[in-house]
Amino acid sequence: QTLGNDETDQRGDPEGRRVGREGGYEPGLEPALGEEQESTAGAEGEQGNAPEKPPETDPSPEPAQSESDPDPAPAPEPAQSTERPYPPDTVKASVLEAVERFKGTNRNAKITEHQTFAEFAQWQLNECFNEPDQTELIGKVLLFLFGKASIDDLNGAQCRAILDWLKPSKNKVEDIVPNALSMQEARLIAQLILAETAEGNNTDA
Repeated sequence: QTLGNDETDQRGDPEGRRVGREGGYEPGLEPALGEEQESTAGAEGEQGNAPEKPPETDPSPEPAQSESDPDPAPAPEPAQSTERPYPPDTVKASVLEAVERFKGTNRNAKITEHQTFAEFAQWQLNECFNEPDQTELIGKVLLFLFGKASIDDLNGAQCRAILDWLKPSKNKVEDIVPNALSMQEARLIAQLILAETAEGNNTDA
């Protein structure tokens, strides 16, 4: 799954829709009136004055189902959200899928005239966190995605997967920046890790 500008997942039709069952039945063909009368007359002629047999009864008839108590319809499955920004776990799954697609990428290969995949990925992550705690926040994002806290520890496929997620492009003033929704997703990951860290500290205390 590849995350792009204003992409609606999905990552496929992640919201599978259920087609309901239609009720009803197909009636059989009923015999014509003339045929029914002939059949009855023939049967009476053959039987003559033979005594009539009592009608057979079903010893254990099935109870008729009440029309007011139909079978309960199955509960609908919850639909997966396809709107960005995606939650951290969805981003991680998509990035790791991209790593598999980009296996064999050289991290030191030039993606621009002057930058390698690793350098370009670092630059775009910096753009996501243009603040004093930039290095720490980027480290938390990389740790969440790959279990490594520095671009220096990533291979080429991982660096390229970051760029595939961030989708950098030129803005109105010709600066190359990450997609706005991808930037929000990066910040959501950092916030999640910070919140979990704070909760862990409170538990220890």
